[in-house]
Amino acid sequence: MKAIVSTRAKRAFTACAAISLAAGQALADSQPIDVKTPVRANKVSFSREIQPFLEDRCAGCHGSALAENRLNMETVAGMIKGGKRGPAIHPGKGDDSLILKMAARRMTPVMPPVDKPANQPLDPSQLGLLKLWIDQGAKDDSTETEPTPSLELMEPSPEIQSINAVDLSPDGARLAAGRSNKVQIQDIDSGLEIITLDGGKDLVQSLRYRPDATILAVGGYQTVTLWSAPIGGQNAIYKGHSGAVSAIAMAGGMLYSAGLDKTIRAWKAGAGTLAQTWPQPVPARAVVATPDGKSLFASYDDGTIRRLDAVKGTEQGILHWHDRAIVDLVILSMTKDGVRLAALSGDGSVSLGLVPNKGPSPADTPHVIKLNGGKAAIRGLAAIHGGKLLVTAGDDGVARIHDGETGMLVRSIPTGRERPIRSLAASREGLLLVGYDDGLARLITLSDGKPVHDLPGGRGTIHAVAFSQRGDRLATADDGGGVKIWDTTTGTGVIAFGSPPTSTGKSAAFSRVVFTDADEVLTASTDGVLTRWWFSGTWKVIRTLGPLRFRVLALDFSPDGALLAAGGGEPAVSGEVNIWEIGKGLLARRLESLHSDTILGLRFSPDGSRLATAAADKFLKVVELKDGKTTRSFEGHTHHVMGVDWQADGKRLVSAGADSVLKLWDYDSGDQIRTFNGPRKSITAVRWRPIDSEIVATSGDGSTRSWNPENPAPKRTFTGTTDYVLCLSISANGGRVAAGCSDGSLLVWDGKTGQALRSITPRTRH
Repeated sequence: MKAIVSTRAKRAFTACAAISLAAGQALADSQPIDVKTPVRANKVSFSREIQPFLEDRCAGCHGSALAENRLNMETVAGMIKGGKRGPAIHPGKGDDSLILKMAARRMTPVMPPVDKPANQPLDPSQLGLLKLWIDQGAKDDSTETEPTPSLELMEPSPEIQSINAVDLSPDGARLAAGRSNKVQIQDIDSGLEIITLDGGKDLVQSLRYRPDATILAVGGYQTVTLWSAPIGGQNAIYKGHSGAVSAIAMAGGMLYSAGLDKTIRAWKAGAGTLAQTWPQPVPARAVVATPDGKSLFASYDDGTIRRLDAVKGTEQGILHWHDRAIVDLVILSMTKDGVRLAALSGDGSVSLGLVPNKGPSPADTPHVIKLNGGKAAIRGLAAIHGGKLLVTAGDDGVARIHDGETGMLVRSIPTGRERPIRSLAASREGLLLVGYDDGLARLITLSDGKPVHDLPGGRGTIHAVAFSQRGDRLATADDGGGVKIWDTTTGTGVIAFGSPPTSTGKSAAFSRVVFTDADEVLTASTDGVLTRWWFSGTWKVIRTLGPLRFRVLALDFSPDGALLAAGGGEPAVSGEVNIWEIGKGLLARRLESLHSDTILGLRFSPDGSRLATAAADKFLKVVELKDGKTTRSFEGHTHHVMGVDWQADGKRLVSAGADSVLKLWDYDSGDQIRTFNGPRKSITAVRWRPIDSEIVATSGDGSTRSWNPENPAPKRTFTGTTDYVLCLSISANGGRVAAGCSDGSLLVWDGKTGQALRSITPRTRH
């Protein structure tokens, strides 16, 4: 029987038979070849850089067909094993390896032999790559799967509104939602959208807040983007007024508030404690403090202005400048002659005058100058240039600049919108902020009146606006009980706050807002409450992690926030988990052969020592992070395992399946404890709700339900979801539950009572 060999081997055999291969033959005319080792940080690839030229120059004689001198150079293993002369390569020692010595003609016999004109020697660059590859350990990557090539993604259609991922901040105050390829950040209490982040060109299908809420991880196509996330909350609440708080002022470490309950109250600003209450004859509408902190000016429903001692609250004089209520006051200047005031009446006119330091009285009225806004009522005041100029704005959407002493009109500034202006503020940097009656605020340059930013999204009239002392932040407060902080330079939202919604979904409106510090605002509301809010940070991309093979479908931070796990993989090919050390963005561990199909869910154990993964291969698995070894493999689902979560004590896990069931597992024994039925379609997500140890899951049948882990029957239904529910999140303390649907709706409930708190629908696209 004739032996069958490859065409390449036949050619090599013919060539070899025609020449002498005497071992040790000296070749006088062969000179050593320079070895030019490249300087590079990345690894040399055997399959892409070394194997091609070895196959071309060497495999003809030293391949599997001939293996001359019993040396097979087609594989790394064959070269390490070697032939008659011993190993051809010594990993880590390029200069000591026979293959390099002979190929560089440093010893005989040289390879390829010089009497084989068809086989040219390796050039210096090839020898350098060969040496570097051996020095780096002679790694064989020929069996590794090549990464999936990046696809040229197109921007998703604007019509795609489905919510594919949600995550509540640990305190439950804010919600991140992946809508199409954007990430919308919502404040739950106020109902305000804070900002929309760019999620790339692919649909956002995974989101996760770090446990301290300072980082938001966004999963995209082959990458994870880490955003720094602003944080904040309540610093103090001042309660005492029995009616709406109409005005607030600060001076000398004291906070003053005027209310419709016929009182002015003095508070110790830092401690938040009430120092004094001063009864007033009629409801006070506005209050301002003199720069020296010794006096207050308050205006009232009866059209009067009273000067009060800022320490005792005693009346120092009274003015009658208007017949109707005076709703706002501005101090323009303070001189030896007195205090120059501007007072806004509810009838839309402004009075401008000097209040003498010695006992103001009704006799001062003749010295008052009256201003108006033409045919439109004035609704807001602001002093600029140290009080030398006064800005007014009102129902016609026009801002006007007046001389602070004479009241003469200096210039009119159309704001570009024919909408009534209800509030305004000015910054030292020459910016004017106006709030309209339709929930929009606009930032304008005073010099030319050109719009800088539109600040949309208020829930009703913007009643109050303010700039921070540095001018880098501004605040808008609205009818819906929300206050939003903005970045002045970019015009993007930073954070928002509000009173928790009632059963009607409404909160008390904010009537006033002021910055008490660079990173703190104070609000006054119509329910008589004053609240100090703190905030810190800004939205910006920290870094991008990757690449992964395909879409990132699951994300989770370790309990200490130091690690981030990302799961995905190529469908029907492999599941992939990458674990990064967040501080430096370094890949700590890669689990590539854990599952045979895409990973759909993952979760760190409560103590951070293990990672549970759920995949389309129908398996639920747990690995030890210290060594990456699988400690448990749970089998029982008959379809994709869509999600997984640990009970708070780490003893049990729950898994959600596309087979329409939940399964409860004991980690220590590896046993299946219970199967939960109920949904008629795939269970898309599952989470344990802490405190009550309740299991909550969403389903394709449009339901969001909870189960007692000891009872297979559903415990209750969270109402409001009707379309396919795709994703679920629960705050760290279990106080709030959120779900996103394929129709683009977002629902938020009280975790304990199941009461609906917010229903957020897609914005209408024009």
